[in-house]
Order: sequence, then structure tokens, then C-alpha cells
Amino acid sequence: MNPSFDGTKSSTHLYKALIIDDERPARQAVSALGKWAELGIDLPLEAAEGKTGLEMMKIHKPDIVLVDMRMPVMGGLEFIKAASTEFPNSKYVIISGYSDFEYARTAIKYNVADYLLKPVIEEELDNVLRQVVQGLDSERLSLQYNPVAHMAGILSADPESSRSGSKYYGIAAVYLVNQFREEKEKKFSFSEKISEISRLVSKCWDDRSSCLAVAENERQLLLAVKVPAAAGDRVLPEDRLRADAAQQVGKVVEALRTDYGVYTVASVGSFYPEIKSVFESYKAAMELLNNINLLDSSRSVFTAADTNDMPKWLSVLGKKELFTRAFDQKNLKCARDIVEQYFSSIKKHGYASREDLIRITVEFMTVFREIAVEKGVMEIKRIIPQVSDRNVFSGCFKTEDFGGFIYNVFKALVESTSNPQASSIRNIIVEIKDYIDNNYSEEINLTTFSSKYHMTREYLSKQFKEQYGLGIYEYVLRLRMTIAAKYLEDLNIKVQDVAQRVGYVDNNYFSRAFKTFYGISPKEYRSRN
Repeated sequence: MNPSFDGTKSSTHLYKALIIDDERPARQAVSALGKWAELGIDLPLEAAEGKTGLEMMKIHKPDIVLVDMRMPVMGGLEFIKAASTEFPNSKYVIISGYSDFEYARTAIKYNVADYLLKPVIEEELDNVLRQVVQGLDSERLSLQYNPVAHMAGILSADPESSRSGSKYYGIAAVYLVNQFREEKEKKFSFSEKISEISRLVSKCWDDRSSCLAVAENERQLLLAVKVPAAAGDRVLPEDRLRADAAQQVGKVVEALRTDYGVYTVASVGSFYPEIKSVFESYKAAMELLNNINLLDSSRSVFTAADTNDMPKWLSVLGKKELFTRAFDQKNLKCARDIVEQYFSSIKKHGYASREDLIRITVEFMTVFREIAVEKGVMEIKRIIPQVSDRNVFSGCFKTEDFGGFIYNVFKALVESTSNPQASSIRNIIVEIKDYIDNNYSEEINLTTFSSKYHMTREYLSKQFKEQYGLGIYEYVLRLRMTIAAKYLEDLNIKVQDVAQRVGYVDNNYFSRAFKTFYGISPKEYRSRN
């Protein structure tokens, strides 16, 4: 159970979930497999298609939505477009077949948290739900200590803050691209870094305004700027306030670079005469920070977003075949060249924001996940980060950071196949064949193997065929018919008994299958021998 906001155990579940799939058995399977109570989620609601799902969201406002891609009336992609706009705080997980990868790729831009392949495997569902819940937990727990609220509280303590228009307030966001330069005799702790930054702010800021520095995390600093209203000014020009603040932030940025070797990118939000509006200023500063042109090296402090004329979705899917070949050949140099060439093409466009790079990286991760599934990689969840966990990108800001991140994931994917402790796909296929040989009279179901070995049914069947020349079901049929023919040579065994011995409950069905395979019925076969 998740903790409540006061730190005690909650008696009710924190989160609501909704499953949208036109196949009732599929909805029931997901509902049955999920560890809902354990994760602090109510037993999920269900909808048969997107339009009904949207209506249910308006009533129940679920935190987690698991949605199939192909549905009648309103499909998954159309649903996600509509739902993500109306309910941006809900987390969306795609559940779809292997062949619908293109839909999943398109849906990523709509803030989809993760992607599950059908048939849904319990372990994968559990991993995805845990990641999503962790994200929801972090968002809720952040309400307990919100750095912007903390700054607003301190600013409110100013005796003049109650006088409307006497001060103007705004937020600047500063992102530390790299770490502090540390000498052998001096290692900076996190608190020491914040103290040094606060010292620099006090040193650099002029007397016309004041600034309060608060760390949002180890990479990001927030500056609350307070500017007194000039005598006689009823409304200060917004552009002037931003420009003045940007000049002061620029001094801090330069001091960080010269004193500690820290390179930064900063943005300045809007200014307002009410303290409560610093939340709006913060949102504006963060939106600007995430959308500034990282390829513009001429400045490091921004007060207005540039026009983004970069194509949002330079094709990553088109690189899948190249990455697949590099994976098969274990050619890491080729993979590095693919990534470097891709990011070189981005630079040619002259514009790339951090949000663009995150979206692109997520798409790379989706391609890698598809390759891993196809190739039977056993530890996909460990190797490929979950797209719902945005913290994995916290150390990435420049194009080189994201390129290195992508390459390292692919490298780990390749190296995982060389791990002597990991089961090889060839050994797995041998295990499946041995099981069939010894249990041909039992029900043979591809889904059972898919769940056990965490691979898709299509991939297992393909690998089995490559190794033995037949798909799994074809092999089962041939094995059963071959053994049935031998039993039929013994006249003391009834045809009905032969059918049961090779796994057929229905004698008529066995006879049809036998005739399809041999061209004659079991009785005709017996009479000929």
C-alpha cells in the first residue's frame, strides 16, 4: 500500500485504473494479472472502446489507463490524442499486438508512459505498473515539498508583499549541464554546492533587485527574483523586467563557469505583481528551458522561445533495419556511426530543444525494445529504461549527452547476448521441442511458452522454424500424426483410443486432421497396412 500524504498507511487505494480493449477476454486477462491492491490501485474499470473510455474518464478520472490500439468506434490512437489533452495528468500505457508498432511509435508523442505487447505477460505488466505508480508517487509526494511553494512562502514573509504592485516577482530556472570542477583536496557535497551557488548569487546580484536561490534537484536551480516597482510606475514593461533579470542571471552563469567550471543554460519566466503568480512564472521558465535551441551556442540565458522549425519526427523507425544488422553482427562501431549520423542530421536543421531530444530518445528506446523482443533478449526491462521514468534523462542536456545515452543502451543490449549466464535462444528452442516431444498428448499452447520465456509467440514460432524447419504448431501436428500412424498399425488399439493418446478429445476432429495430413482417413490407413 502506498503511504498517504501524512506518512501514515492509507486505508483506501490511492490510484484508479481503466482498461480499454474491445476484446473482453483481453480485458479480463489484464485485470486478473495485475497486482492492483499490492500497488495501491483500485480494481480497474473496463471499457470496450475509446469513446466509452473517454466518458468513463470524465466520471471516474483514472490515474492509469491501459488502452488497446485497434478498436471499433474510437481506436487507441484517436483516444490517446483526445484523452491526453483533456486528462494530461493521467498515465497512458499502450497494449497492442506486435504488428502495431507504428501506432505505438506515433502515440509516444502524446506522453504515453509505456508499451506492452500482447499477449500481456504478468511480469511485464507488473514492471510497467510499478514504474507508473512510482512516477505517480513522486508527483504526489512532491506536493509535500514544492520548491516554488517554498520560495513563495519566504517571499510572502516580506512585510511589503501585501502591498499590491509594490514588488514584481518572477522565476528563473538554471540547469547545470555538467558537475562542479573538483580538486583532489576538495570534494563538494550537494549542500556545499548549493551554498556556493547562493554565495555567487549574492555576489553577482545588484542592489536594484534581490534573488533567492533554491535547488529543485542536483541539476536544476530556481531563482526567485524580486524587483521593486519604480516610483510612479503603474505597470512595468514585461520585456524590461525579463531583460534586467536575464542580465543578472547571466552574471551568475558566468561566475559558475569561471569559478567552478560549471556550464549552464538558464531561462527567465514572466513577472507578476502578486506572489501567488510565481507558479505561472515557474511554468513559463520551465517551458522555455525545455524548448530553447540547444544548438545555439551564442548565449546561455533565454527570455523568449525561438521558433521551432525542426521536424519533430525525423525517422528513427527507418533505422531499425540498420540497428538489427548491427545487433546480429555485434557491430558497435556501426551502431555508434548510425547514432552520430542521426544527430548530425538534426544539427543541420539548426534547431533542437531538450523536449525534442527526449522524444527522439524515447523513440530510439522503442525501436531497441522491438529488436530485443524479436531477438529474444531476456532482460529487456533491466537494459532498456522505461519511457515513463523521465528521471533517466536528468543527466542529458546536450545532443552529445542524448547520443551517448542511446549508444550505451544499445551497447548494453548487445553485451547482454554475450552473457554466459543468460539462456541462449537456441537452448530455449531445444527446451520447447523436448517439452513437445514428451507432452504431445497434452494441450500445446504458444502462449504458455511466450509467458514462460518472456518472448512473443511470433518470435518463438519463427525461431523454432529456423531451427527445425517447421513452426511450433506444424511440428506438433506432424509429431502427433506420425505417432498416430504407428498406433494405427496395432489393430488392438481402437481409433478413438489412438486419438486420445495423441491429444485429441474429439475423434471426428482427429479423423479430419489425419485425413488432411495423410490424404486418407485413419480407418483407410489401417486397412492399407
